[in-house]
Amino acid sequence: VSANGAVISAGGFTFELTDLQDGKCYTASSDNEGKALFTIPYSEADIGKIFKYTLKERNDAREGFTYSTRVYNIEISVSLKGNDLVADLVMDHQPVEQLSAEFVNTYFTQGGEEPPPPAGDSADPLLYAGLVVASLCALVLIFRKQRKHS
Repeated sequence: VSANGAVISAGGFTFELTDLQDGKCYTASSDNEGKALFTIPYSEADIGKIFKYTLKERNDAREGFTYSTRVYNIEISVSLKGNDLVADLVMDHQPVEQLSAEFVNTYFTQGGEEPPPPAGDSADPLLYAGLVVASLCALVLIFRKQRKHS
């Protein structure tokens, strides 16, 4: 999007995934499509454990932006099914197959008005943060487990 000569991109926004048990904070930045990816490795030592996280957007004080204050609560439980480590997912107290979160920011020009939507683009000017943590971790765990047996 371009407003008053400034190019507005969905890239460069920062997201924080915080482990509620140990306080460790993982960060990821969005790409130009507004997607961010977290990678958290789990191992056989994590079988039977439940990991609890919060996911939010960091307010980096980019000029003209009002940041989303949305916070997601995520639980990941690791189990062994057959020879594969599996991550069961719960987001905001609802079981899900894949984790995906959306954060909506608003941009105001110097005159205080929102910029027009981009010409020829049917997408809303939303910032998407694709949280594929558990799905990606499950794939990594399956790959690692299968690689061990090779």
